[in-house]
Amino acid sequence: MLESALSTVSHAISLLLPLTVAGLIFIAAMRKGWFASLQIPLDGGRLLGGRPLIGPSKSLRSLVFYVVLGTAVTVFLHLVAPLTPLVHPVFLENPFILGPATAVLYVAGEVLNSFVKRRLGIPTSASPARGLGGRIQAVMDTIDGTLASGLMLLVAYRVPWETLAVAFAISVVTHLSTDELMRRIGLKHKKQ
Repeated sequence: MLESALSTVSHAISLLLPLTVAGLIFIAAMRKGWFASLQIPLDGGRLLGGRPLIGPSKSLRSLVFYVVLGTAVTVFLHLVAPLTPLVHPVFLENPFILGPATAVLYVAGEVLNSFVKRRLGIPTSASPARGLGGRIQAVMDTIDGTLASGLMLLVAYRVPWETLAVAFAISVVTHLSTDELMRRIGLKHKKQ
């Protein structure tokens, strides 16, 4: 029983590694100004109904970092997976499909959330959450990308839902921790 639980946790952590590593390096890139020329909004600055389509924080730079670094970590896990039971067997699949698909869906989940927030007039995640809608969006800001990529792993790769549930719980804690890190280094403003 304990061995099964530890296996589930280690598999969950391995599922999170590509996006977590990419996200942490992306935070460093924002802090240091690396590849600032790629800070081009994915919506091209377009407006819909007088509001940004998705807003400037979803950029080409974030997409490139998540796809390139997430795929690099996926390739590493692909090489390590046959050597250890700690890595989820999904990493035995083609890493050049799994890595980009996971990263693109993660970013797509965040983009969809931003699109909905702009349509509803809800401020960015850097702004204070107000009312029920703001609180719901604060939760969505925490789970959007992980939910999208997790659904792909469930449907396309048949990753067990129990492993994904553990990964999801760990990702919430990780996301909240990285948000706090971004606030401390001045990349996000504190919510009031």
